[in-house]
Amino acid sequence: MARFSKLHKWMCFAAMAIAPAGSAGAQDAVFAQDGPEKFLWRSEVLNRDDVQAELGDLYVTLQTNGALTTKQVSIEKGETPTDVMIRNGVWPHWLKNRMPLSVDAMLCDLNPDICRSDRKGGSDWTRAWPGRTLNLPDVSLELSYKVGVRNTAELTAGRSDVEVVETSDLSALWCRRTGPQHELCKDNEISGGWTQETPAIYQYVYDSNVDVERFAKVASPSALKELGASESPVKMVAVPVVEARVGTGAASKGEFSRVIQDLSNNVLVDQKLRLQSFFETNAKRFRPMGFVDENGKPSRPWREGENLSPVKVAHIDAAAELTHCAFGQGVALKRWNFETQELEDVERPAQIVAAAGGATDAGPACGLLNSTPLVEKSHGTHTLGLLVDLLTLGGNIQTPAAAGEPPITIYHVPIGLSQANQIGMEALEEVVQLLPWWDVKVVNMSIAWNKADSRPIEDAIVRLPNTIFVAAAGNHDETSGCSVSPACIESSNVISVIGLDLDDNNKLKILKDSNYGSRYHDIGAIGANLVSSVDGGMIGPLSGTSQAAPLVSAAIGHLIRRGKTGIEDIYQRIMTTAVLDSKLLEASKATMIDMRRAMDFDVDFLELNNGCKMRGEFRGFVTVGDIVAADVESGGHFYLSEPDLRRVFYNEREDWHLMMHVRGHEFLRRAYQIEPDHLQREFRFLPATLENCGDQEADSVARFKLADVHDLMLASR
Repeated sequence: MARFSKLHKWMCFAAMAIAPAGSAGAQDAVFAQDGPEKFLWRSEVLNRDDVQAELGDLYVTLQTNGALTTKQVSIEKGETPTDVMIRNGVWPHWLKNRMPLSVDAMLCDLNPDICRSDRKGGSDWTRAWPGRTLNLPDVSLELSYKVGVRNTAELTAGRSDVEVVETSDLSALWCRRTGPQHELCKDNEISGGWTQETPAIYQYVYDSNVDVERFAKVASPSALKELGASESPVKMVAVPVVEARVGTGAASKGEFSRVIQDLSNNVLVDQKLRLQSFFETNAKRFRPMGFVDENGKPSRPWREGENLSPVKVAHIDAAAELTHCAFGQGVALKRWNFETQELEDVERPAQIVAAAGGATDAGPACGLLNSTPLVEKSHGTHTLGLLVDLLTLGGNIQTPAAAGEPPITIYHVPIGLSQANQIGMEALEEVVQLLPWWDVKVVNMSIAWNKADSRPIEDAIVRLPNTIFVAAAGNHDETSGCSVSPACIESSNVISVIGLDLDDNNKLKILKDSNYGSRYHDIGAIGANLVSSVDGGMIGPLSGTSQAAPLVSAAIGHLIRRGKTGIEDIYQRIMTTAVLDSKLLEASKATMIDMRRAMDFDVDFLELNNGCKMRGEFRGFVTVGDIVAADVESGGHFYLSEPDLRRVFYNEREDWHLMMHVRGHEFLRRAYQIEPDHLQREFRFLPATLENCGDQEADSVARFKLADVHDLMLASR
C-alpha cells in the first residue's frame, strides 16, 4: 500500500537519526521545531493503520534515544492505560483499538511499579488500579486539516479507510484549515468545532446553485467548476492531519539548514545605455530565442484571428514591487497574503512606461536605469517584470481571450529571501497544494532550496501532474550532480532551466556559474544582463538562471493560450523545436528555447548540412522499415520506427546523431550512431518556405538522405 503521510522535515534530531538528510526512508517520522523545548510531528490521516504505526514509531524512537519527556496522571475508575492516554490527549480516540504492541511495551517500561512484561511479550497491568499514578509521554495531540487536491485513486477504498464527506460549500474545507478567523468562516457552523472530531476527508463537489464567486479570494471559479465536476480525476479536498507537540528532553536539536539560494548575480552595464522598451533593450538576447523579430519588436505567438484561451501563471519568488509602472497593462495581478490566507487584487498604474524617464526631485522616474540593482531588493520584481513583459508582448494583447476572464492572470506568491526557515518553507508547501484551486497551469520558480532535506515540498510538486513547474537550475557551477530543488526533481512536470550567454562572436555559451548537465536539466535560455523592472520603479540588469526561467515559462504560457494543455505535449513541443548546439549537447537535454519555432504549429523543419533551411511537411521515408542505430553510451543496437521519431540532429563535433523519439508515453533523447546503410535512406519533404536553398523550389516534394541532414524536426507530430 502506498504511504500518504507527509510530515514537515524542517529539522531532524541529530542524536536520534530518525531521518538522515536526504534519505528516502522514515519520511513519516520527522519533526519541526516548535519553540526551544518542543517539536511538532505531523502525519496525514488517510489510513488508520499507517497513522497508528507512525505514532507508535514516534513514541518508541523518542524513548529509545532518551528524548521522551513524561507527565504523571491518575488512573480513574474503569480506565485501562489506553483510556488514560486518550483522555489526556496522548492517543487519538479514533485509534482506540489500534495501539501497537510496541507502544504498550514502551508504556509498561515507563511504569515498572504497576506493569510487568509477561513471558509472551505482553504487558501485565493488573496493578494499574484506580488512583495509581501513570507516567505518559508529554505530548499534545490535535487534529488539523490541510487543503489541496488529490487524485481520485488516492481516495478510493483500499488506499484510504477514512470517510469521504462530499460538500458543495467550499468553506467546509477551507475553514478546517484556517479556523474561524478567516473571512469565509465567520458565520460557518463548523468554525472552531472540529479539532476533536473523528477525521474525515472533505471533498468539494460543484453545485450550479452555489455562488462560486464568493470563494474567489481562495479559489478560481473556473477551477471550482472543473475540479468539482463528478468526472474530474482530481478532487479538491481537506485532508485530516494528526499533530503531536512533543518535549524532547536533553536531545540535540540540531540547526536549521534550509536556505533559499540567491540565484542571480549583479551585472554592471554601460551607464550610457538608453532604454526604449524591455524588448528593444534585450533584443540582442531575445532574438536568438525567437521572442523578437529582426526589428527588435515582439514576435506574435499566434495566428491572425485565432481564438486564444486565458492562462493563469504563478510566480513564486521574493516579494515584488507590484505597484511598479511596468505592470500596468495586459495582465491581471493577484497576490497571495500569507497572513489573511486570501488572494488580493493588486491596484497598479494604468500604463506601462515604455521609455526611460528622467529623475525628479520627488524620486526616480519610471524606467530610469539603475545599472547595479541589489538582488536582495529586486529579485522578485525583476523576474516578474520579465514574465509580465514576455506574456503580454510589451502590453500589446491583440487577440482577446475567452469572455469573462482576463487573458493573463499572474498569481504572485512572495517568499522572501530572508524567510528561509520553517515557517516560510511550510507556507510554501501549503501554497503549492493550492495551485490547482487557482487554476494555475504553469509556475515560475526562480528560487531554490537544498534538495537533501526538501522531501515534503518535492512530494507536493510531484503530486500535481497537470501543473508545470519551471525552475531555475541554480548558480553554483554544479556540473556533475544536482543538489538544489525544485530544479533537480525528476518528474515530468518539472522543467529545469540553465543559464546561457552570448560570446563576442554571438555564439552560445554557458552563463557564468550556471549549474548544467543533461542528466537533470532540460533546456536553456539566455539569462545574462537582461534588463527588467527593479526596486524603486526603475529598470536595471540582472543575470542568472533566475532570469532564464521566466523566458521558458512565458513560452509555455503562450502554448497554453493556444490550446496546448497536456504536459507531455508541451514538453515535447519545446524540446523538438529548441535550438541545439553541438558544443552544448551535454549541458541540458535541449540547448535553448525557440519560442517562434515552438509557436509554428503543424509544421516540420529541415536544415541540411549545406545550410539550406526549410519549413514544410515531412512525407516519410521512401522505403519502409525501422532506423537501425547503436546507442553511443551502451553500444546496444536499437530499432527506431519512423512514426516514433521526433528529431534527428547531427553532432558534427563527435560524428553521431542526437535523436529524440517516443516509446509509449515516454519521451527519449539519446546519442546514436546510425548504421551507414541507414544513413543512405531517403525521405520526402514538402517545403513551404526555403532559406539558402539555391534552386530548390517551394511546394515541390523533394527527396533527401539522412546523411545530408543537419537537423530534422518532426514538430507537427
